[in-house]
Amino acid sequence: MPAHPIRTKKGADTFKRQLRVADTSSHEMDVTIWAARAQRPDEDFKPGTVLALKGVNIGSWGGHSGSLLEGGYMEVSPAVPEAATLATWFKANGDSQCHNLSGVSPGGSRVAKKAMTLSEMATDCSNGIKEGERQYYETVARLALVRTTRRDGEYQPLYYMA
Repeated sequence: MPAHPIRTKKGADTFKRQLRVADTSSHEMDVTIWAARAQRPDEDFKPGTVLALKGVNIGSWGGHSGSLLEGGYMEVSPAVPEAATLATWFKANGDSQCHNLSGVSPGGSRVAKKAMTLSEMATDCSNGIKEGERQYYETVARLALVRTTRRDGEYQPLYYMA
């Protein structure tokens, strides 16, 4: 995903880029990089490029994902033996053998997601869901409207404190 500008909750402008990284264990996960690192050329992040990352904060809310900390380290195409091993593995396997950790539940078990349209999702939900049962869906949709005022006219921010 290309870098895009964002405004942080504190009001600072910065850049963010979402990466999907994998290793020879055939597991992959999303990692977010920020600021100047995110603004590097897109060629630095094409599929198969080896990155060395140190100082990634791993979270498990809604699956496993990471964020490269400000004091972290990132090197593109590092000159270490492990990088050559990883590049060879990727050329042979690509991402065909990868298991996405970002779609894994916090307990570590894989989450079965149903890929469907929003209309199909609404129909599926209207058929009833058992008490205590969770359903996970995956869809691609376009954001049609962002409401920034409440019904009483008060400003509603686009984020909340979690």
